[in-house]
Amino acid sequence: MADLGSYLAKHAELAVAGIIMALAGAASAIAAEIRMPATSLDEAAGAVNADGDTQKKLDVIADDIVLEALAGTGVASYLSEERDAAVPVDPEGAMIVACDPLDGSSNIGVNVSVGTIFSLLPASGGELQSGRNQLAAGFFVYGPQTTLLLTVGNGTASFLMDDDGGFNLLEERVTIP
Repeated sequence: MADLGSYLAKHAELAVAGIIMALAGAASAIAAEIRMPATSLDEAAGAVNADGDTQKKLDVIADDIVLEALAGTGVASYLSEERDAAVPVDPEGAMIVACDPLDGSSNIGVNVSVGTIFSLLPASGGELQSGRNQLAAGFFVYGPQTTLLLTVGNGTASFLMDDDGGFNLLEERVTIP
């Protein structure tokens, strides 16, 4: 069974692959936070995010985890639903990561799946650009299993997180019948 790193080595540019691997590490850490037997993760964090939703404690934790994971990956800036403005990461960076670090956080208290949505864009296009410029996009789903649906421009692949936090290829060409 191929792992995420092997898949990316075959299908993605090195810089894109490095950022996706960093995001996979962040997803592993977020999945671990979700599995913690703490009831406070769905408590309000006291702020409202850029979309006007009340932030949950886990929204803030996930946002911090993703931002920390992107350090040193060549990301110029980080756009997050949890922040009002872009966060500069590396002035020499060539890419932008747009992200909802924890989509569906209102579902935390009722044990429904939540996820992390991300898009990689060239920094040369600026913060607001067409989705056609995407270099990669994906969605980590946290539930009984943690999965990743990913495109790097050539179809969609699905991966399953193992007990060690690595992602193994389930299907290279996901289709909807």
